[in-house]
Amino acid sequence: QGRVLPHQAGRRSGKRLTAFLDWSLRWGASIKAFEARAKRTGVVARPMLSRPQLKQADVPYYEAFSALSASRQAGAAGNEAIPISEVLAYLQLVGIASVEARVKYLRLIQKMDATFRAYTAENANQRAS
Repeated sequence: QGRVLPHQAGRRSGKRLTAFLDWSLRWGASIKAFEARAKRTGVVARPMLSRPQLKQADVPYYEAFSALSASRQAGAAGNEAIPISEVLAYLQLVGIASVEARVKYLRLIQKMDATFRAYTAENANQRAS
């Protein structure tokens, strides 16, 4: 019989991480301007009202994704997925040996990667139009 993968608990982490990443990609470059405007006028920009927050437990996954994003190859069709081999090398480098933890990291990094790639593809299509 084949190996049974560990239960994939913490599905909400994936939703929080992808929501945070999506918001950051769309609005992150404007945070300082939004904050300055709010300080100057007292009016909070609408995107700031819907800014997702990460829980402390989500931060290591986001940091792993950020570090691994540089290992992504660019292809003719846009950004390629972060290779699984790079994820595994990163996890080994930072000392994460548990199979359950590695599976969770891989799943969450792949979710964030899909969000990143969808965003960049959307932007490429808008620029081409």
